[in-house]
Amino acid sequence: MLSRVLSITRKPGSNPNHPFINLSGKWLKENGFEIGDKVLIEGRKGNLQIRAIQFLEQEQEG
Repeated sequence: MLSRVLSITRKPGSNPNHPFINLSGKWLKENGFEIGDKVLIEGRKGNLQIRAIQFLEQEQEG
């Protein structure tokens, strides 16, 4: 498992009260994410979980 520490900012040109997280880089590929993949993002206070849909389907199948 690879980890990253990112800063929460605001997207340039957007409402300053809306937090923004930019996720990009080869570490996404190293963790099983590919361009075009669909992801499920589940959130709880202070916690986001991001999972690639194909891995969810594999978990459900077996």
